[in-house]
Amino acid sequence: MEKKIEKMDIEKENEGEIGRLAMIVRYSPSLINVASLDGRMTFINEAGEKMLGITQKEVQNFSIIDAVSPKLRDFVEKELFSALQKKGFWEGELEYENVKTKKRIIAHARCFVIKNEKTGKGEFYVNISEDITERKKAEITLGENMAEMERINKLMIGREMKMIELKEKIKNLENKSNEND
Repeated sequence: MEKKIEKMDIEKENEGEIGRLAMIVRYSPSLINVASLDGRMTFINEAGEKMLGITQKEVQNFSIIDAVSPKLRDFVEKELFSALQKKGFWEGELEYENVKTKKRIIAHARCFVIKNEKTGKGEFYVNISEDITERKKAEITLGENMAEMERINKLMIGREMKMIELKEKIKNLENKSNEND
């Protein structure tokens, strides 16, 4: 009887743990997506719904490729999936396209394979992505500003060199003028 109560306590504790983890996933500010090994989506959290324009109710109608920017689809199909199959993990920048608004989102993605504990075979792909669109825009703006400052700096140095050269010419003319007096 005591072992049965202990087992029930462990099961209750596990249920509580699973519930807490589910809440973390649900309310995470990062996109969290699960897909079958053929790329068909099976789960998306609220942040992912907003980012990709796909609701949890309709997620099974979409493949991972449907949410990737068209210019990166070949890369995802050939290189990213290959890395997941070989190494079980891939991390880097991706560009998504919201399926409804067509808005492009730049994201830092961490993708990995969930394996069956008994067989060791892959069962699902998991993608956790953070929207870095604004950060990338700021980096571009910063780069443009740095280039402009460099251009201005070169102009200023050129102007300063010209001033030194002119002062030298004036000094030489003054010396010649004093010699003629």
